[in-house]
Amino acid sequence: MLSTRASKGERKSSEEGSSDAGSNHGIRKVVNPFHNPSLGWLKKHWIRALLVGSTLGVVRLALGLASLLLVLLWIVLVVQWIPHENKKLARLALLPVRVGARVLLLCAGIWRIREHGKPAEWDEARVVVSNHTTLMDAIYFTYRLGPSFLAKIEVKRLPVVGACATLMETVFVDRQKSDSRQAAKAAIRRAVQPNRPPLVVFPEGTFTNGLSLMSWKVGAFEPGLQVQPVGIRYPHKRFNPTGVMCEGKDLVGCLCQIYTSMEVFFLPAYAPTPEEQMNPIKFANNVRAIVADCLEIPVTEHSYEDFKLATLASDSNIPQNFEVKEMKRLFGFNVKELESLIKHFHDMD
Repeated sequence: MLSTRASKGERKSSEEGSSDAGSNHGIRKVVNPFHNPSLGWLKKHWIRALLVGSTLGVVRLALGLASLLLVLLWIVLVVQWIPHENKKLARLALLPVRVGARVLLLCAGIWRIREHGKPAEWDEARVVVSNHTTLMDAIYFTYRLGPSFLAKIEVKRLPVVGACATLMETVFVDRQKSDSRQAAKAAIRRAVQPNRPPLVVFPEGTFTNGLSLMSWKVGAFEPGLQVQPVGIRYPHKRFNPTGVMCEGKDLVGCLCQIYTSMEVFFLPAYAPTPEEQMNPIKFANNVRAIVADCLEIPVTEHSYEDFKLATLASDSNIPQNFEVKEMKRLFGFNVKELESLIKHFHDMD
């Protein structure tokens, strides 16, 4: 069944690519994965949001802050003093952190989480790969799986948070080192050894708005291990809590509505073929196609370069419905040149 679903995703991507790329005379327009459309609320929607936010929202905010404070106190007073080599005690000490994570989701209005499927057994997959749309994704996995994460080395240096991440056996990656990829590959192999928590990786590397899946980094796929794909979405009518351009509006929006819907799809474990083990890019793309097919959204070739460009484009009120990769192919522009063009057009307005 997995191979059938993967082929469906591959056909979907290839058919879209061939139909759009048939003309080299124009820029192929794609879904912008970073920016949410305007709310388009009517007066009644603003009134309802104000009423909910000033009553239920205030209570939830107070409860969330109290819960966060208690979790931080627990980490400061207990967790960070536990020897790292005492894995069993460390996992027990993190149970209150998992409970606190669920309370935070409740405070965000996520009363009920609709789950489809179930987490893989230990011998099926120890690496979980998921799309990433909001901070609530990581909070959910902390509550549901008590996992370790793949994170940048800067997280380890953060006070309190770094200690907690270390006890969660997080795999830290230093992007400044030339051998970072090989070090991450070796760390992922160590992270899937017996008696360790599952490893959760967000291959997109940043938040998106849930309307498409951007390109996936291959770090989690380079070891060639079996993985469990997971798709997360937040069904909504008025307010979309996802996206990197929310600038805090996601929290305010969640507090100003009665509930926030969350849906999680635990898909069957995916075992790479020998060809995919030799080609991690193909492995990552095939797994991404399965998640996209499950969530019924398209895939794009946006990368972290596009994210940086999207931030500048948003500040300049310029829609970014293209990919940096496509601009390079058509016109030979690099990111710096595109940034200069956006600034130039903004100055001309």
